Amino acid sequence: LRADWANLLRRGRGDTGTQGRTGAMRYAHFGPWRLDLVQRRLIAPDDRLVMLSSAEYRLLCHFIEQPNIVLGREALLPERRATAAFDRSIDLQISRLRQKLADVAGGSELILTVRGEGYVLASAVDYS
Repeated sequence: LRADWANLLRRGRGDTGTQGRTGAMRYAHFGPWRLDLVQRRLIAPDDRLVMLSSAEYRLLCHFIEQPNIVLGREALLPERRATAAFDRSIDLQISRLRQKLADVAGGSELILTVRGEGYVLASAVDYS
């Protein structure tokens, strides 16, 4: 969890080097969605708030930090790295997150399964 916040805070300060983000970044935009990085809220295009559990929020942060990159269970559950490859609870968390994202047109295709490897956020991520 601390690593997630450290990464998000670093991005907020504009210390991301080649990506060219400057100033305080509050929102991560992906697909039709917006994630408020300060208040930890998922916001639909119609400005409706979608509640996320702490685990879902951390999971989504992992995806937006590395969009279009396949992430294995070990990368998505770093606090349980030793058992993550055999831990199916990540599948349930991803299923719940997918259901929430699918409530909006275009949201159902955001998190894809790459068989035998993991999951990928199939979207560009922009910050504002």
